Amino acid sequence: MLLAIKVVIADDHPLIREGLRRILSLVPDVVIAGEAESGEQAVELTRRTGADVVLLDVNMPGMNGITACKLIKAEMPGTKVIALTIHDQENIYLS
Repeated sequence: MLLAIKVVIADDHPLIREGLRRILSLVPDVVIAGEAESGEQAVELTRRTGADVVLLDVNMPGMNGITACKLIKAEMPGTKVIALTIHDQENIYLS
């Protein structure tokens, strides 16, 4: 028996979050631990839920996804972060 994979979805666009939530709801053993619309919320939600994976938009108001990723990885190194972006820069470094 596999344990559920807890996922946090962090994006400032509600339609993107809804689309990701719907897609992930079709995947067995994936549980949406919560949704965040800012980097600050993503970090706090990841702390609170112990999420295994964070789908993280790079470009959010307030704390951006890059800063949030650095905090998440520093505090919870076992948490995997998948960066999402429609950013037009080719050279974005998360670590």
